Amino acid sequence: GSLPVESLKRLCPHLQGTMQDESKEGYAAARARWRFCTYNIFEGLDSLDKARVLAFKSWVAEQNLDVVGLNEANGFTSDCMQTLCAYCNFPHWYVQHAPTGYHLGVMSRHPLEVIDTTELSAQMWHGLLHVSVDMQGIKCHVLVTHLTPHEASKRRTEARAIVDYASQYCAEP
Repeated sequence: GSLPVESLKRLCPHLQGTMQDESKEGYAAARARWRFCTYNIFEGLDSLDKARVLAFKSWVAEQNLDVVGLNEANGFTSDCMQTLCAYCNFPHWYVQHAPTGYHLGVMSRHPLEVIDTTELSAQMWHGLLHVSVDMQGIKCHVLVTHLTPHEASKRRTEARAIVDYASQYCAEP
């Protein structure tokens, strides 16, 4: 079976459009401007091919994104990630190395804090990257993963584990 949408709505009622805390001045207006994306950069932008890196930078700039989650940051070291993020004007970043070599990353225009997912990541094919991003004084949780490519049943198991994990943060934006 698939993940039931009603369960997600019950776990995270703010996803239905109701906010847990709209008392902060300008919260709704600021939230309307936040832009998030996940991007599979396919084999580490094909080992940082110049044309692919330039196309990626241009596309990210055109989208005016605040936070970009990355899948398949293959071969990326911390230095490589820092260089790519600086080139794309994202001052905050993190790369999480996966034993499969299909690393996860996040680029942000806002400060971020990495939250330890070691225990859950060990149960997943490529792991789970969790960061808390300070979006103009509002803490926003961002999860980045790349589900197993091998079996649909294993992807469902990973997705359910992520929903269970995320439920502890649903009282926050």
